[in-house]
Amino acid sequence: QGILCRAQRKGVCLWHHLMALVVSTL
Repeated sequence: QGILCRAQRKGVCLWHHLMALVVSTL
């Protein structure tokens, strides 16, 4: 995920990370 994250924009990366965090909480 780190490599893909660096490839994408920081904003998009942060968004996906946030979503993953929310799903993990659920």
